[in-house]
Amino acid sequence: MIVDIIDSYKEFEKHRPNWDAVYESDPDAQFFLSWTWLSQVFSKYKSGWFICAVKSNENYVAYFPLRLKTRTSNSLKEFYNEISVAGRYFWADYSGFICDPHHDETAISCLAEKLKEMHWREINLKNLFISERRLDLLLGNFDKNIFSHTFLTRVGKKDNINRLVSPYIDLPDDFESYLNNKLSAKTRQKARRYLRKFENDEDLKITISTPETYERDIGILIKLWKEKWKESKGNKIGTLAQKLKVILQKASEGNTLYMPVLWKEDKPLGVLGCFLDQQKKSLLYFVAGRDETDNTYPSGVILHAHTIRWAIANGFKTYDFLRGDEQFKYSYGAVDRNILYLRISTKSGTNLNHTLDPKCIEEVLKITAEFKKTGKLKEAEAGYQQILEADPKHAETLGLYGHFLYQQDRFVRARKIYLKLIETDARNSSSWHGLGKSLLGLKIYEGAEIALRQSLELNTIKTISTRYYLGRALQGSNLKTKASKEYSAILGLKPNDDHELKKMANARKFIKECKAS
Repeated sequence: MIVDIIDSYKEFEKHRPNWDAVYESDPDAQFFLSWTWLSQVFSKYKSGWFICAVKSNENYVAYFPLRLKTRTSNSLKEFYNEISVAGRYFWADYSGFICDPHHDETAISCLAEKLKEMHWREINLKNLFISERRLDLLLGNFDKNIFSHTFLTRVGKKDNINRLVSPYIDLPDDFESYLNNKLSAKTRQKARRYLRKFENDEDLKITISTPETYERDIGILIKLWKEKWKESKGNKIGTLAQKLKVILQKASEGNTLYMPVLWKEDKPLGVLGCFLDQQKKSLLYFVAGRDETDNTYPSGVILHAHTIRWAIANGFKTYDFLRGDEQFKYSYGAVDRNILYLRISTKSGTNLNHTLDPKCIEEVLKITAEFKKTGKLKEAEAGYQQILEADPKHAETLGLYGHFLYQQDRFVRARKIYLKLIETDARNSSSWHGLGKSLLGLKIYEGAEIALRQSLELNTIKTISTRYYLGRALQGSNLKTKASKEYSAILGLKPNDDHELKKMANARKFIKECKAS
């Protein structure tokens, strides 16, 4: 078996037939690992994720969708990598991998070995939906002398809700059996009463969202949801609502959204947003909104009862309330399913294989630039160094690090960095310019002159800066006439900023002094 890495949406699309086959064969597979769900995620987020795909002969037998993150260690003053689950881009309630059960022992070992080839300090698998057997197979591949693993909890501090418990209902073949066998006598009586009330009230109706009404109904749900949560979510409510809207829109585009709306005449009283997993015949309740000002009808009871009846009538086998042990879920006859929050860490506390993951270099470079801008010079230098450990020939970093060192008058180190940059790209005029300035700082004037002339030769645009430093190199070698010539050449050019204006002023001063002598 071999493990391929899929990290583009175009490549991911090619795997749909194989992915669907593995998903169908895997008894542990769940909706948030379906091709349909993940295609909604990956079409929105084009980068940052990758999939470990295990291939046996001509077919793929396992897929593990993951995400690479970059973190900063405040204690070590360095960057490190974290691998997490890709589905959390879209608040997936479950995570994990799918695998053909006939190959799971070997495939899981291959997945673990591939992960150990990568660069990371932690693997955080939130909401891991996995059998005990497969969990043991996965962890058995991580040497206890090198790695540690921890199971974390996710209990809300304010609401005391355990988000690693997922209540669900195994649905019977008919709704009467559900009422009689899944509900308590009191709840069954309540459900029947409210269903009768709904059916007998001509002002009440339930509509099911369609492509023609998705936009309207999602808007209703979001508005009601915001009203309920605006106080507890605070200033995050707008961002959260927008993300929720995108998730629902994507689900509607993928034909996986089931959304019943309860109306009283033309007024919406409540909405459920549910996902449909046609392959596994599971209906997953995701989000709800209700009119908090109307207490005439228990919209939640009516909508859930309606949806459970619809699910049974359409052959669904599971009604999944997803994460959170809120008490109302158990009134519908739900039982608990436990999921995990698994963290695998290196005991060294640093990245596995000693360097940053090359895929995170651009992100680290952006953060490093911000460190430099805000005066966090130690952190900035650590960033440059870590990038160059991962990719010693990264031209942009070499150039930025060389300039960083030059600005601190660390000319010896700057010269070494610019020489490495020239080894990487000898045709880059900026490399020679930086080398020339560093040599000038070291008072190696002849070498500086050679480097700066090479920069001018490679750069067809006459630059004030390069000619100015060439003039200084010639001045340092006591070649005043040649220096004056270079200084004179820049006086007719247009300065781009105050630094170049200052260089031109210095050039005029030198020329004036030469004439006076």
